[in-house]
Amino acid sequence: MASSGQQDPDYIVLIGDVGSGKSTLVGKVSGTTGMSSQSSTSATRQSGLYFSTDQRILICDTPGSNPLTEKFESNAQIATAINYRPISRLVIIVEANVRIDNVIDTIRKYVENFLDLTMMEEIIGICVTHMDMVAWTTQEFLPLLENELGLDSVIFSGIDTSGIPSNLNFVPSSFGQGEKIRQSLFTY
Repeated sequence: MASSGQQDPDYIVLIGDVGSGKSTLVGKVSGTTGMSSQSSTSATRQSGLYFSTDQRILICDTPGSNPLTEKFESNAQIATAINYRPISRLVIIVEANVRIDNVIDTIRKYVENFLDLTMMEEIIGICVTHMDMVAWTTQEFLPLLENELGLDSVIFSGIDTSGIPSNLNFVPSSFGQGEKIRQSLFTY
């Protein structure tokens, strides 16, 4: 994949429910337009590979794991994405909810489905989308996530209404090794 002398890009797989914001995030990080959908049903039917704008990460956008139709096909696409090549980070995308408990519970369900895989707990990351729609703060959320699930990589996102362009170069360092909990807020 990389030319001689260059390291292969990190491979990040995004998983989450239908409409959680996976494709929107991929579009922002890769610079690909038309990824976001206001559809009433799942718009992403197949996994797709996209390079970040700086070419340092290869991102796999997957269908939602809870579609109303084509459940087997969607989950087969997710399984294919996970087995495509070694994963640097499996990112669970979850939509912020009025109740923090519901967000933690959704994350817990995904973690429980993947923790039986060898070393999976070391590569799981979390991205909470739609943060502009809730009253709770990242400071309230982070200790709960750590206490409940012991997870250490978190990104928060929401819509920026200020008109200030967002800087998306945070992605590789936000999902790197090191600190116990990482907190980034980016807007789109």
